[in-house]
Amino acid sequence: MLTSADDFPIHQTPEPVATPATSDRNAYDRYWFNGYDRDGAFYFAFSHGL
Repeated sequence: MLTSADDFPIHQTPEPVATPATSDRNAYDRYWFNGYDRDGAFYFAFSHGL
């Protein structure tokens, strides 16, 4: 079943988010993105976990 969360790059498999990638109950999906300017004066990071 597709959900609205399937529009985001947060799942580790090609299956829908509602389908777990593993049966391990301690596993979760996470997305992390960061960036900085060329001289290193500014840095940012964003993470999202389900």
